[in-house]
Amino acid sequence: MSSVWLKIGIRLKMYAARYMKWRSTPFLSLWRTLVVNFYFLPFRQAKKLPIYVYGGLKITKFIGCMEIVCQAAEMSRGMIRINAPSEAPGLGEGNTEIVLGHGKIIFEGQAFIGRGSKLLLWGGGVLRIGNNAFISNGVMISCSESICLGHNLRMGHQCQIMDTNFHYTYNTDKRKVRRNNSSIVLGHHCWIGSRSSIMKGVELPAYTTVASNSLVNSNITSQERTLIGGLPAKLLKDSFSRVFNFEQECKIAEFFSKNPSAKEYILTESLDQYD
Repeated sequence: MSSVWLKIGIRLKMYAARYMKWRSTPFLSLWRTLVVNFYFLPFRQAKKLPIYVYGGLKITKFIGCMEIVCQAAEMSRGMIRINAPSEAPGLGEGNTEIVLGHGKIIFEGQAFIGRGSKLLLWGGGVLRIGNNAFISNGVMISCSESICLGHNLRMGHQCQIMDTNFHYTYNTDKRKVRRNNSSIVLGHHCWIGSRSSIMKGVELPAYTTVASNSLVNSNITSQERTLIGGLPAKLLKDSFSRVFNFEQECKIAEFFSKNPSAKEYILTESLDQYD
């Protein structure tokens, strides 16, 4: 008899876990998807529904606009996902908010924007998001001039990118007030670690890796494939790059799983196979 009740208890726990996962997962919102596509995009693009909106996305100040710049043949339904659920580590709660006040978001292809993020565009700022860019949960982007995110960029949770200081400051001796904003350019295949901050005027070369919890407030290097980090960030390593190719990642993970004592894996293919 006890075994019967044990099986019933296990089954109830399984159903409860499934229910909690279902309740916490934001589903595709049809009416928000329709509003975003047909309000912000030209009809020839909107009819293909390239933007999928999940959960309770909040959009304020419909003054700005969105634009998709890619070949018509490359455009597909749901290629851009906003407030979408993700298996990425970090907080995945809350709804993404987009503030479009006299600004523009330009998508150059596929893109993913996780939950609980905030995109603030004002003062005519232009946010350009490269093809296959991944923006994780809880990211804050404030754009008053220009922010360019390269293709295949990966951004960890709770990062912030701001091309402005918001407020003006002045030198009390020379009585000079400097500009409070400056463009940001993050190159292709950059990997921004969680809880890092990228400040105005920063340019990162392609394949730059930013360590978690770093403050990048200046241009540190013009060399590609480097690791930077710290408060403020400095050059930590050169000849350093993430494995972006998912199939190669699986291959490497399988090797270390089968060889628990191994400390290194030697790349045998061309380095291009790992990007």
